[in-house]
Amino acid sequence: MLDVFMISSMKGLEFTGIYTIAIFMANVVEIPSRSISSISQPIAAQAIKEGNSSQANQLYKKVSLHQLVTGSCIFLMIWINIDNIYAIIPNGEKFADGKWVVLFLALARLLNVTFNFGAILVSLSKYYYWGLFFTLFITITGIATNLLLIPILGITGAAIGSVVTCLLSNAVQQWIVMMKIKATPFSKGLLKILILILALYGLNVLLPQWSPNPYVDCIYRTLIVGSITLLSVYKLKISDEINSIMDNFLQLIRLNKSGK
Repeated sequence: MLDVFMISSMKGLEFTGIYTIAIFMANVVEIPSRSISSISQPIAAQAIKEGNSSQANQLYKKVSLHQLVTGSCIFLMIWINIDNIYAIIPNGEKFADGKWVVLFLALARLLNVTFNFGAILVSLSKYYYWGLFFTLFITITGIATNLLLIPILGITGAAIGSVVTCLLSNAVQQWIVMMKIKATPFSKGLLKILILILALYGLNVLLPQWSPNPYVDCIYRTLIVGSITLLSVYKLKISDEINSIMDNFLQLIRLNKSGK
């Protein structure tokens, strides 16, 4: 919330309101990750306690992958409909200046969901005191980037500052995780989902505007891109766990049909 206070003092309450609406939209990206991290934390604690770096590493990869899959899919649905969202919300034209704020804040959230389990691993280990340095580093970097970018780019500058802060802080944090715990979130699945999201956004750009009605256009884009997203995640076998859930769901549908 540091950026909100700085925008309020440097740009005024009107811009603060626009920025706050954008924050609410971007925060949706993080919602599924909270449950995934909470479920995985006891397993991580046991692995760290036993000094099992291999298990902690595999858990980190799985948690990061699934948090990125869910977060990036939500982000994609928001971003392909961003103009429709602002057209639908009351007085949306007044808040539309926050469009690019949503983009950069959502990217910052995606960085966090990819790497934040590393912070949990550190906090559960004997290197937990590094959390204090992370907090101090993030605060100083956030203040510096906001002071530099808000006067130049306004509220979009504050959002870009958030991305820069996340990049730098997660880079430092990941270095600690790799050196001390021997864990990394990087995997083939992570690369696959990043390429897939970029490709699907490209597909959305090619989709014509089927209707000037924002509700109709929102449903139209979401159904097409959302369906292709689910199919692609399944066919590319990005995650064994996700494929298993989808296989069970398809099997249940077949059983229901055969029962009829």
